[in-house]
Amino acid sequence: MLVRKRMTTEVITVNPDQTLLKAMTLIHQKRIRHLPVVQGGKLVGIVTEHDVRKAGASDSSTLSIFELNYLLDRIKISSFMIKKVITVSPDEPIEAAAKIIYDHKIGSLPVVEQDHLVGLITRSDILEAFIEVLGINRPSVRVELELENRIGSMVETLKFFRELELYLVSVVTLPEEEGKKTRGAVFRVRPTDEKKLKDFLRTVGPPIISVY
Repeated sequence: MLVRKRMTTEVITVNPDQTLLKAMTLIHQKRIRHLPVVQGGKLVGIVTEHDVRKAGASDSSTLSIFELNYLLDRIKISSFMIKKVITVSPDEPIEAAAKIIYDHKIGSLPVVEQDHLVGLITRSDILEAFIEVLGINRPSVRVELELENRIGSMVETLKFFRELELYLVSVVTLPEEEGKKTRGAVFRVRPTDEKKLKDFLRTVGPPIISVY
């Protein structure tokens, strides 16, 4: 799955000559946390909800609401936006975007093509995509098994599900643990008789960790 399949294309943006008050208003009204800053169609920066709150907080306790709004309306976005923006291409796989967001501890990624902003992908978008890929939002039975950590063990296990004529919704292998000769694997299959499935796997299959 590529980023372009999950990104938001109708992105709310600001330009660098607009004001902090404008950014605060948009964030509040649109209930968003990230505002890409665009000039001539090109991405030049990004403003986050945290940045906006921090920029407007220093004098908020000593000024009246009118004085504060006057001040905020004189501060340009260009003076406090993040200029070195981490981006992703629309043709990158979704897991590449997930790793960038995880590594940099950020909430969203502007999607850029030839320096032009074409979309935005957030942590929520990626979480939704992984839930869909794993089939968690579809009726299914989760089967976690312990497989031998060798070539061919997965193919052998899949034969068991075929014998039961079960439709495989998704399959994920869990990270290897150093020194172990086995590794976990999680299968999701269409709803079935869980007792029958457990009995069958106990008879012919690999060790069961859980079925639910």
